[in-house]
Amino acid sequence: MKKIILLLLLVSGFVNAQSALSEKDLKFNQDLKVRLEDLKKTTITSEEIRNLMVFMVDKIAKNAPDPLLRKDADDYLEKIKTQKLDVDTKISKEADLSKVPKEVLKKFRINEDKFNSTTFIHNKNTNPRLNLYIGIKYKNPYLRIVCRYDGKDWIFFKNIVFLIDGIRYDYKPLKVDREAYLGGLYEKSDNLVFESDMELINALVNAKESIDIRFVGDKVYDCSFGIKKVDSLKETLDLYNSFK
Repeated sequence: MKKIILLLLLVSGFVNAQSALSEKDLKFNQDLKVRLEDLKKTTITSEEIRNLMVFMVDKIAKNAPDPLLRKDADDYLEKIKTQKLDVDTKISKEADLSKVPKEVLKKFRINEDKFNSTTFIHNKNTNPRLNLYIGIKYKNPYLRIVCRYDGKDWIFFKNIVFLIDGIRYDYKPLKVDREAYLGGLYEKSDNLVFESDMELINALVNAKESIDIRFVGDKVYDCSFGIKKVDSLKETLDLYNSFK
């Protein structure tokens, strides 16, 4: 009986903690929950994938406002640390650059990191403020999105709001790097694209007019992304989708 009462108290505590969350925290918590579910669908076929997943799940475990979600992430973190590699599972996409037409490849800059067996593909017409690029590891392609602020004052952004053809999209990067350089500083998020991010990605590549961007942190910074650069985003996504 005592165990049942303790369990009820514990559950009640979790429920009360979640009900106390602000509307902003609830939205953030839901975003992290969707990302965690995306990660749980990932097949661990190499130590590199395992290390990447450990990093991302640990971020969720440390940043989730809801204690239930933090516990779920912590439990999954322990599982993937000891999970056996599924080396027999065929990856969902396989990148073979030899099959990509030359007229398509000439739009991209290809860099190889032989030490890490990784290839990076960047569009030559990219804008550092907002861009997509492709990484290939053991023929396994993945898509990343980069958002960057350059200025003279730190804003310590944690959220990014996009206004695309009059529709608002909120994006919460898991990681933001910051660095000062001679004459200024930058803050940059360079994050893996999850399935839950594809609504935003598809809206970006199909934008009909300039995209308004707001970096939200200790301060707010507004800027825009010209319509002429949207083609570079679409070309990158098209190349990624061409891999089967």
